[in-house]
Amino acid sequence: MQLYDTLTKEKQTLSETDTVIYACGPTVYNLIHVGNARALVVADVLRRYLDGKIKLTFIQNFTDVDDKIITRAKEENLPPLELSEKYIAEYYIDADGLNIRRPDFAPKVSENIPEIAALVKTLLEKGHAYESDDGIYFEVATFRGYGKLSNKKLDELLQDSRGVNNTEIKRTAADFAIWKYSKTDDEIGWEFEGLKRGRPGWHIECSAMSYKYSGGRTLSVHMGGSDLIFPHHENELAQTETGYGIKIADIWVHNEMVNIDGKKVSKSEMNAPTPEGARLRDMFQLRTASKRYGYEPIRLLLLTSLYSKTIGYTDSQLKDCATQIRKLHEVAELLATSTPIPNSAEQKGQDIVEKFNAALDNSLNTPVALAELYALRKAIKDADDKNAYKNAFEYMCGALGLVYGFEDEYKKISAAESAVNADIPDDILALVEQRKAARAAKDWMAADEIRNKLTELGYALQETKTETIVTKTN
Repeated sequence: MQLYDTLTKEKQTLSETDTVIYACGPTVYNLIHVGNARALVVADVLRRYLDGKIKLTFIQNFTDVDDKIITRAKEENLPPLELSEKYIAEYYIDADGLNIRRPDFAPKVSENIPEIAALVKTLLEKGHAYESDDGIYFEVATFRGYGKLSNKKLDELLQDSRGVNNTEIKRTAADFAIWKYSKTDDEIGWEFEGLKRGRPGWHIECSAMSYKYSGGRTLSVHMGGSDLIFPHHENELAQTETGYGIKIADIWVHNEMVNIDGKKVSKSEMNAPTPEGARLRDMFQLRTASKRYGYEPIRLLLLTSLYSKTIGYTDSQLKDCATQIRKLHEVAELLATSTPIPNSAEQKGQDIVEKFNAALDNSLNTPVALAELYALRKAIKDADDKNAYKNAFEYMCGALGLVYGFEDEYKKISAAESAVNADIPDDILALVEQRKAARAAKDWMAADEIRNKLTELGYALQETKTETIVTKTN
C-alpha cells in the first residue's frame, strides 16, 4: 500500500511490519463538527482496510488540558477536567454514530503529565528550550529542520518574527510554548522538580504521547487535518526529533477541509446571529447534521472525494448519500433473505474486490473504491445466486465502515419522511401496519392481499426496510 506523504510530497510505501498509526484527536471543549468527522473517517478507513492484513496499533489522543477548555469550563461553571470528561462522552456518541472503531490507545493529556514534563526538561537540558516569565518555550532557531513539513524556510520565519511585540517574552515570535506557568493558585496545573507549577503547551503533548504509546518507535503513519500541518505538526516534529532523537513518522497523511455549499465558511459567518448563521451551524455541527438523515450518509459523503482534496458538503449531497446508503442496505437485506442455490459453493465478485483493493492501495482512493462497491451492488441485484457475492459485499462494506446501524440510523429518515403520511386515514394506516406485520412474518400471500386491497382503495406504497410512505393515487 502507498500513501501520499506530506513531507516528501510523494507516495511512500507503508511498512507492514509492526505498523503504528497515530491520529491527532479532538480538543474536548465542544461537540465535534463535520470537519473533525472527516479526519476520523479517513483514519478509520485506513485502519479497517489494514485490519487482519498486518499487525497494527492505532493511537488517537484526547486534548483534555487546553486554554479553550479552561475558558469554556469557566463559562459552564465546571472544573476543566470535568468539562473535558463531559465532551469526551459526547465525542463517543458521535464517533459511534459514524461507526468509528475505538482506538487501541486513547491517551489523555491529564493522564500523561509526567511524561510530558520529562520531555520539557529534556528539551531544556539539550538547549532547545528556555525559560521565560510566563513559561518555557521551544527555541525554533536551534532546530535547522524546522519548516520542512510545512515547506517553510526557517530563516524567513525567524526574519519575519523579529521586532514583534512579544519578543520580550520569547526570543523570537516563531518560538512556541511547551510549558505554561499557572497564573493563579486555583488554575489547573502540575508541579515537578525543576518545573514551576503549570500545564503543557498544546504541541508537546502529542510528542510525548506518541512516543510513549508507540513504545518509543518512529510512527508508521501520523494523521490529521491539513490545518494541523503548521504549526501543530511542525512543532511536534521539532520536539520529537530534538528531544527523543528519532524520526517522528515515516509517512504524514493529512486530509483536506470540508466546504459547506461549495465554499470555505468563516467562523464569523457561522457564528453570525442570523438565520443563515444558524443554518450553517446546524449543517456543520455533526450532532445536528445527523438529525436529518442520520450519521451513515455523512460517513459516505466524506468518502466520495480523495482525502487529500477539499470536499463539498451540501444538503443535496447528503440526501443523495442517504439514497445510496438505503440501496446498500436493501442489498444487504437481499443477501440476508435469499436462498443459496443448492450445490453451489462458488464465491463471486473477486474481480471487483481486486479492483477495490487496488484503489485503496493507491493512497486510499475511496471514490474509486465506492465505484467498485456500487458495481458489486448491481451484480448482486442482477444475480440468480446472490449468496455467492456475500463475502465480497461484507468485506468491501467492512473496509469502508458502511452498512451498519440500519434500524437506528433510519429511524431519523423515517421520522422526517413519514410526515408525508400525516393526512392518510387511520383505517388505511392500520392496513399498512398489518402488511408490515405480514412481511415480518414472511406471510407473503397475506402481504400481497393487503397491498392489492390498498391499491383498490386508491393508495400506493413506497416501501424500504425501515419505512412505508403512503400516497393517494386518485
